[in-house]
Amino acid sequence: MRCILSFKVCFFFGLVFLLSCKKKPEVGEVIKKSIEAHGGDSLWKQTKSLQFMKETTLYLENGTKEKQQIEFQYFQILPEFIIRLQQMESNGAKTTSILFPNGQFEMQRDSIKTKMKAPQSFVDRAHGSFFVASQPFNLLNSEADFRLGKDTTIQKRPAYAVEVRYPKGDPWIFYIDKENYRVLANLVKHDKTRSFILNEAYDHSTGILLHRKRKSYFLDSLHQIKYLRASYHYYNYQIKRN
Repeated sequence: MRCILSFKVCFFFGLVFLLSCKKKPEVGEVIKKSIEAHGGDSLWKQTKSLQFMKETTLYLENGTKEKQQIEFQYFQILPEFIIRLQQMESNGAKTTSILFPNGQFEMQRDSIKTKMKAPQSFVDRAHGSFFVASQPFNLLNSEADFRLGKDTTIQKRPAYAVEVRYPKGDPWIFYIDKENYRVLANLVKHDKTRSFILNEAYDHSTGILLHRKRKSYFLDSLHQIKYLRASYHYYNYQIKRN
């Protein structure tokens, strides 16, 4: 009788152990499910161009508003990749900057046009803008290395932590909801700062999920929030497809 009870006890704890050791999914599987949750790779690949308005509000450490900026962003993906960014200034002036595939750069302010080789600072900003707009769709098309970090919780939602490292560029972490596979937030490590970007709302108007409202927080060395640095509002999305 004692042996039977002992066997049952061992079997019970063994079963609990096996259930607790449920196999962790592969990082590629998590990314693919996230892409599907945002509208799917097939629909994204039909995109010829994407455009929208982006309103950025910057804040100082004491919480006061530093400045606000509105920018029109246009990305032609097919047949060749062209980026056009247009900044709207408070006095009504507009500055349009265009990056062409051959590295040429055109800037127009009012009626004055300037053509030159693209400044590296603008190249980085333009490609960074597209990187943000196209996540998570283009993650698997990059040369980055991926790994799953430690699972975490973002605003009471269990999340995978997909760590992304590029050969040239800042390391990112994509926090992906373990239930619906939407991107909940990002963490990016720059040279001197760490930023945590929270996705507060998505836009559904184009058939795929795109950013609508986000907030960016500066973090300290322990990854604790220091203060709100920026809020972003994206609107008036338009997509042309094949």
